Amino acid sequence: MSDSEPVSFSIIPIRPLFHGGDQAGEYVEPVIAPVDREAANKPITPGMPLLMHIPLPPPDAWKVPVPQGSVEQPIQTNRQLLIGQRVAFPVAPSPGIQPISTGVPASPPPIESTSVIEPPAEPVRVVAEPPAAETPAQRFDPVYPYLLYLALGFGTLYINLDAVTRYTILWMVLMILGGVLGLLDSTEQPQEITPAGLGWGFSIGLVFSLPLLILVGSGLSNLSTALFPEAGAALLFQSLAVVGPMGETLFFRGAILDRRGFAASVIAAGLSSLLFFWPVAVTAWTYLIAAVLFSTVLAGIYSFVRTRYGLAASYICQVTINLMLLFVPGVWFT
Repeated sequence: MSDSEPVSFSIIPIRPLFHGGDQAGEYVEPVIAPVDREAANKPITPGMPLLMHIPLPPPDAWKVPVPQGSVEQPIQTNRQLLIGQRVAFPVAPSPGIQPISTGVPASPPPIESTSVIEPPAEPVRVVAEPPAAETPAQRFDPVYPYLLYLALGFGTLYINLDAVTRYTILWMVLMILGGVLGLLDSTEQPQEITPAGLGWGFSIGLVFSLPLLILVGSGLSNLSTALFPEAGAALLFQSLAVVGPMGETLFFRGAILDRRGFAASVIAAGLSSLLFFWPVAVTAWTYLIAAVLFSTVLAGIYSFVRTRYGLAASYICQVTINLMLLFVPGVWFT
């Protein structure tokens, strides 16, 4: 800004407008402060320095110098130098001309040097050794919790508990032991639950239970009443379809069968049923013997289904047989 340019200012007064309430007084014109023109024309910050341009070279500096003489001469000279420096390719000497033989075979020329071409060595294959078999000492043996379970079942015989409450306590212990051993101390991958496996478990249970229900339905009704005295339909269904099969499947067909084998799971289930239904012997020994033998045979069927179709199929098979042989006769024929 030069000193000759005029300086102009504009001031826009703003008058507030009130809507309702007390009215403001008369508007008072603002007092404009004096302005120093000389101070306003001086810049606050110092100016930028002058821009210095680098001088460009003259146009002749960009021209490419032309070599002396023709262009073909150095190229030809270079080619001759390259040809002169070329190394001759090694060629075997000619054997020469030999006369025609007169029937006597000529002796072969002596072999100066022989080189035996050895076959390339086969690469050494590093075969990874299979992991060492896991010893039984590295895993928790389910026999110890099974002995504690038998002790608990024997101890509950001397406690004043009704049959269904005692069954529920023992089934819950089996469920907890089977779940802990199956989830925390298992090295096998869980089997996939498939509709085909569940269908096979239901079909096998139906094949074994339906003929017995038709033939000895009244006898099964008496057995159900002796094993579950004074149990309503809802409580009987929960015991036979949910709590009981779940606990026995997780422990006997899960933990014991995986670690001790097929026979151990069947024998353990048979001894458990003997201790389980021992109070029935007070009323009738025949019911106790029938329940133990029948439970042992069914335990073998459940273990077979477990090894063939999986743990879920074994559970479905046991639920089907329990409902057909104990729940339906206990509710329908009474």
